[in-house]
Amino acid sequence: MVCFTKTSALATSFIVLSASIEAHNNVVYPVMTYPAGFYNMNSPSSTILAAEALPVPSGQSYSTDSDSNTKAYWTAFNASTYKTLRELAWANEVLEPGATKDCGYALKDGTPQDLPETVQWDGFSHQGPCEVYCDDTRVFQNWNCAVDYPESPASLPYDKAKCEGAAVLSSYWIALHTTPWQMYTACVPLTGSTSTTAGSSDAYETPATPTSDTTAAGPSTAPAPSPTEESTDTSDSQTEETPTTEVKVPTGGAPKVQETPASEKCLVRRRRQ
Repeated sequence: MVCFTKTSALATSFIVLSASIEAHNNVVYPVMTYPAGFYNMNSPSSTILAAEALPVPSGQSYSTDSDSNTKAYWTAFNASTYKTLRELAWANEVLEPGATKDCGYALKDGTPQDLPETVQWDGFSHQGPCEVYCDDTRVFQNWNCAVDYPESPASLPYDKAKCEGAAVLSSYWIALHTTPWQMYTACVPLTGSTSTTAGSSDAYETPATPTSDTTAAGPSTAPAPSPTEESTDTSDSQTEETPTTEVKVPTGGAPKVQETPASEKCLVRRRRQ
């Protein structure tokens, strides 16, 4: 019988951290708790068959360069019924052994942490959107975290006020550089929780409609571009076509906290120069 004990990510030695997969990324603050002896917290916790989850838009591809892959994703996402990245992931992802849909490899009953000023990833090595939740309330989203938060660590300015009394903070990021798409998920229990609504790790649940977001400012529309960017696997399923859809491209500066309608989707904006 194999028994697992908890270990804080802070207690992981320099040698162990060096052994992790540097090409991938994970939440580093607040500090997550992982099973003892588990060192691959930077690995994807699940994958998504791209063309099955979101049919490939006409004239575009999920297997070219990074920018084009991201534009194709948003064209397809905006034409779908999905409202959030988490909803898309929970409906379509194939979990890796030992991972859960809402916490990835982290332990939901790990060491509780205080709410941070910002949620920090060690970086975003590939293009794709990311989100932060407190229980079932989305408190941050960005259309392309590698573009808008290129620092290492990357600090995400979530709506902290919406998290007061929450039980669990979680974050999701999808890497669109290859197919199948790679999902990175992590969570941490929070101190001072008054919530009893945190979702279960054991069974699929339809996520609650987000009530607040941190979003990019100033959306405008632009014709869906033809592929010009990112590379990897291709499959027969990726040749299917759907009607061409306009990509919503936000303009303006850095994201800011604001209330948004529950039905609003993530919006694409132009890459910062």
